[in-house]
Amino acid sequence: MARISALALTALLVLPMYARAADVCEHGQAQQARSQQPPPSPQQDAKNGRGDHQPPPSPWWTDPQLRQQLGITDAQSKQVEEIWQKNLPDLRKLWHQLRDLDDQVSKMIQDGAPEASVIALVEQTETLRAQANKTRTLMLYRMRKVLKPEQRAKVMEMYPVHPDEHRDGRRGGGPR
Repeated sequence: MARISALALTALLVLPMYARAADVCEHGQAQQARSQQPPPSPQQDAKNGRGDHQPPPSPWWTDPQLRQQLGITDAQSKQVEEIWQKNLPDLRKLWHQLRDLDDQVSKMIQDGAPEASVIALVEQTETLRAQANKTRTLMLYRMRKVLKPEQRAKVMEMYPVHPDEHRDGRRGGGPR
């Protein structure tokens, strides 16, 4: 039970922002692209079928309303952002590599590749998945250390996570 509680708390620190790390990576790239281009006019937006698309919410450590609710100071916000920015490039790289390997495994299975080849690629994929999860978990741990116990409790209250959501690969615990 303690392990599940620790995992839930760890997940709460970042997961309220996005559903999966891959989404985070894609969102970060899209955000960079948007910041380098002028915003599209409403006509262009409607023309591209994105008229009602809304960007994902701000991270909990930068959103003014959430920061106030959680009692996050400017220093804490800055520390968490630095941790996030330091880890984001590695996480993006790992999740993109993982997605590519997953696609390769699926194709090999579909094509009826020899079992030894599939096993080798699955082992490589799962090793990379473990590395990505380790990187993400350590990032969350470092972010968690920045918060005071009462702030962590408020985060858990705001974004409850159910243990079964982690077993089947889904991520919950907040707005998407």
